[in-house]
Amino acid sequence: MFKEALRDFHPSSQAVMIGDTPYTDILGAHQVGIPAILIADIDFTPYPSAKDLRNPDVIVPHLKGLFDDNINIKPSVSPSFSWPDNIKAGVAAIIFDKKQRVLLIKRLDNGLWGIPSGHVEPGETVEEAIIREIWEETGLKVKVNKLIGIYSEPSSQVFSYPNGKISQFITSCFECEVVGGTLIKTSNETLDANYFDCNDLPSNLLPMHPMWLQDALAKEVKPFIR
Repeated sequence: MFKEALRDFHPSSQAVMIGDTPYTDILGAHQVGIPAILIADIDFTPYPSAKDLRNPDVIVPHLKGLFDDNINIKPSVSPSFSWPDNIKAGVAAIIFDKKQRVLLIKRLDNGLWGIPSGHVEPGETVEEAIIREIWEETGLKVKVNKLIGIYSEPSSQVFSYPNGKISQFITSCFECEVVGGTLIKTSNETLDANYFDCNDLPSNLLPMHPMWLQDALAKEVKPFIR
């Protein structure tokens, strides 16, 4: 594998990564904001998303191509999120009580308060998944009333786990209604659970959750796509 950071290779950048492996060389360079040149067959097939950090800024078929005066490398900007290992289908639920307070749980894995949420298991629908997640986390039985929105923006939907794995969630957020059960304060996933006034939320709240709540309070007919 050939890779190297070159200073002053191009006037628009102070360093350039040269490599032959998109998933390590090119991705690694873009994660720190360095332009990247891929040495590969000229018919290299780019990754579908134009925002995919594994796509090189320039492709050359051999090392001689590095001295081509026509090479033009755009400045690179480090992303605001870690590169995900996988993409998961997530679900979340906004649940109001009769006083229009919102249900929040204090998560065991990070100690932060948040809207009840989880991910879809194999063979489940998103509706089945959120009903199951609420039952497991709170002891409440719910029904789904409406879809609030679908959220996929990497800057808010990429999560790093203690084991080092990084996942990007595509989260379907629903407004749900309690139809049975009794609120359990603690479980194997939660440290606490309670209803809060929407204008007096805990300070240690997961950063993307206020937007979900704001969208729910907007009472729009059409779901949000963010």
